[in-house]
Amino acid sequence: MLLVVTVVGAVGYKVLKNQNTDKKHATPTASQVTPATTNAFITSSPVDLAQIAKISKFRSCEGHDSSGYNTDNVAETNRSMKHYLLPIDSLTGSIGKVKDNAPFDGTIITLFPEDSGHGNQMWIQSTADPSWVIMLFHLDTTLTVGTTVKSGGLVGYASLGAKENSFDVALLKTDATTLSKIQEVLKKMASTGRFSDADQANPPKMIYDSFLLHMSPSVTAAYAARGLTPATSIISKTARDAQPCTFGGPMDPASWVTLN
Repeated sequence: MLLVVTVVGAVGYKVLKNQNTDKKHATPTASQVTPATTNAFITSSPVDLAQIAKISKFRSCEGHDSSGYNTDNVAETNRSMKHYLLPIDSLTGSIGKVKDNAPFDGTIITLFPEDSGHGNQMWIQSTADPSWVIMLFHLDTTLTVGTTVKSGGLVGYASLGAKENSFDVALLKTDATTLSKIQEVLKKMASTGRFSDADQANPPKMIYDSFLLHMSPSVTAAYAARGLTPATSIISKTARDAQPCTFGGPMDPASWVTLN
């Protein structure tokens, strides 16, 4: 089941008017947030913050269920373990304007069209630490699998296409064996249009973390200057467990951080 939630969620398209504001499952206040890690391999922002108005919190109830495991190897459910990004007003609904950048030196290992028809999903594996993969959703690109990229280099543009649409970024922790299994599952899904019963019964483990916890000091400072810190942008597992998500309602403003 985790595979269906994670991978289908990964390729699903985000429309803000279909978010949740159920007060029973409102976004909890930030508390007991995991402290920033010393494994600071993200040396550039994956987006141009000057183009971004809001970022959803890690473990928010925005979009759809994108859950899996955390870096303590504990399964989590009914939450969005990634960050959505809303562009500034002048760029809403744009094509070919909102930049996606490589957050580290790496290699494009996976690239496939989103099932929504809006852009592609790109996975970039870190050269410095291959156990980490950044997942960029809904982008238009001319790059191909196998391309090596440099930190801060342009890899594509967000494919928004409607005023309500955002795009998203996730950070995957993996290993060679698990990554190979994930890619094989994606290939089979692409050819058949569905997940097999075997893949449903024994899905690969998807481990997620917020990219805000792995940024270099200079990137951390740039984000903090805009009001984006782990304390403001990550909901703790404890808090979310106490208020599990119900997806499908209008946008919940409390799930978002508005940039300074």
